[in-house]
Amino acid sequence: MMLMLRMSRLALFWPLFLVPSSANAVAGAVAEVVHTVYRADQPFQQFLPLWHEGFEETGPDGKKVVRAKRQVPLGGYIHVYVKNTGGQPLVVKDVQLEGISLAEAVRLSEDLKAGVHPASVRIAKIPKPKIERLLQLGEPVWWKVDPDEVAAGGFAAVTIRLRRDPLVDSVSVAVVCGEATLPTRVEVGKPQPYLAGVSFAMDFSDVITYVRAPGGRGLAPSRLLLDGQDVTGQSSILSDPSLDTTVISTKLTEPVDRGSYHYFQADFADGSRAAAGLRATADEFRYGMWGYINKGDTPRERADYFLKDMESHNINLLMQSISKDVVEFMLSEEGRAYSQRTGIRMMANWPGNAPKPVYYFLLDEPDAHDHAVSFLEANVRLGSLGQALVERAREIRAKDPIPPMLLNIDNTYKPENYYMYAQLPDVMCADPYYSAALESALRKRPDEVKYFEKPTYVYGVASICRWACAPRPLHIILNCVRDDNKEHPFRFSTPVEKRIEVFYALAAGATSLSYWWYTPYDDCYGVGGDDPRGKALWREMGVLGAEVRTAGPVITRSCPAELPVEASPDLWVRTLLAGPDSLVVLVVNDTSRGSKEGTLIRNVSPANVTVRVPVWLNNVQAVEVDSGGVKLPLCKQSGSEVTLTLGTVKVTRLVILTQDPGLRATLTKHRFSWRKGSRGGGR
Repeated sequence: MMLMLRMSRLALFWPLFLVPSSANAVAGAVAEVVHTVYRADQPFQQFLPLWHEGFEETGPDGKKVVRAKRQVPLGGYIHVYVKNTGGQPLVVKDVQLEGISLAEAVRLSEDLKAGVHPASVRIAKIPKPKIERLLQLGEPVWWKVDPDEVAAGGFAAVTIRLRRDPLVDSVSVAVVCGEATLPTRVEVGKPQPYLAGVSFAMDFSDVITYVRAPGGRGLAPSRLLLDGQDVTGQSSILSDPSLDTTVISTKLTEPVDRGSYHYFQADFADGSRAAAGLRATADEFRYGMWGYINKGDTPRERADYFLKDMESHNINLLMQSISKDVVEFMLSEEGRAYSQRTGIRMMANWPGNAPKPVYYFLLDEPDAHDHAVSFLEANVRLGSLGQALVERAREIRAKDPIPPMLLNIDNTYKPENYYMYAQLPDVMCADPYYSAALESALRKRPDEVKYFEKPTYVYGVASICRWACAPRPLHIILNCVRDDNKEHPFRFSTPVEKRIEVFYALAAGATSLSYWWYTPYDDCYGVGGDDPRGKALWREMGVLGAEVRTAGPVITRSCPAELPVEASPDLWVRTLLAGPDSLVVLVVNDTSRGSKEGTLIRNVSPANVTVRVPVWLNNVQAVEVDSGGVKLPLCKQSGSEVTLTLGTVKVTRLVILTQDPGLRATLTKHRFSWRKGSRGGGR
């Protein structure tokens, strides 16, 4: 459900922020609140026509309920950052809203959905007036503390998800840790800056922080604190009068540990502040596949066939639904050596299920399972699995604290579902299957097909997810199956569609991708089968893998930013800031049109793009990446404007503007290629 007009009172048009009061400090306390903020969900009105549900609900008037309408409100997150000022480890035991314990109020039920117990304050065993009060305060859906145990001198974040904006002007919050209770108060205030992205180097020796001040172009923080230490002197703070995003590059005194928790705080001269806590992660661009195939007479033959096909198509991450033969091989000593040699790794759903997993998979599609929680009214079911997933993440982290947690959000209760779960995992994941959305529009809503002729659905979902999960990373799953449903079968995506989907996902801020799925069985027939269209799609996925993995060292450290751009007609252009010395220009041919039969597209020529680069980028070089290699396109800089002469754009172009004179050589050395056919792919 998307909020297009917030509640009528003017105060609720603005985010709330929590202001700690020294008058409320606890004498002799072993902890203190260092910063708190309420971050209201930001509506993306431009994507409103994309949201339709696969299920139907009937309202009191007997008509079908349309969820994504302008008057439906969204909610937000309360973030409370706590420092352990004592000499011993500290555990946050509870959080109170106006004296009401969330440990008691967000109660797990006896019901069981997807292996976990749904929770809701609406079934809490507390007095009814307290339940009513919590509903007025926005209805807490789930809450968490990270890390569970706060080391002496360390920091932790308390996160509370509210279904709706509070119906009051202020609310008290208290963090209960040990014998101390730390009070503060939520008050209505001005919009606050936030951390739009945080990216560690692969060796964790430096970190890039992207700070965004909505509506405040040219505003930059005056200092940066990391874990309470002022690191401004170790940082380059780069801002531009025309941008609302600041890039901060910080050289760390000592590398941090992978998986360690850190608190970032960027202070502005006017007293405003952007803050976030998250775990240190860094990885190459992960390009994954779901599913399996059984080709071969022995377990080893079946594993070999599958893995060789993955490797040749530039897949370096095996998600879920992998065959037992492959899993057992990867867990073997020989499989571990193979993983180290090829870089192919796995996702796991529990410690011990994969060697050095890239992610732990918390759950698939909790929003879809929410809809089956029948003891709640349909309009308040979303998020009911959240508290149980917080507990599952805690159990996994107690056994293996290093790999990040990934949670995949489906397409139920759109787009409120994306906000609801965005801040729960370390890595948010969503599966906007464009071909399914196009098929549904063609069959059910022919008057709305115009909104689905291009894969805008992917860009819309990914854009909301990236905003909602910031500064954490985003993983997007794309569809690669033929739907053999007897009532409404639908074709494979075309190579052109998939190429555009990938570029849309990157433009929205995804820093890793995967596909569902490879399995050529049942109604969802994957690209591992013998269908010629599926083979053509699988080939293009391999070509795309070569491109995105070659550009990966730049993409994984990037953050979406709206730079002034002028382009030839019929070109769609978006930009990503990529550290202190580079930016990515993503160019898409905007003439594509999808139909039941396939995709129509015509070349755009001549194709020129002019980007006004940030003031800190001078004398840039253009480096273009495609599956044929790393090259230097025609580029001219005049002052702050850089013009790219691209000739003809068939489908997409990926160009990096950089001050790093060694970037081309680095990417060439790092380059991936397409190994099963001619190079160049869908350019």
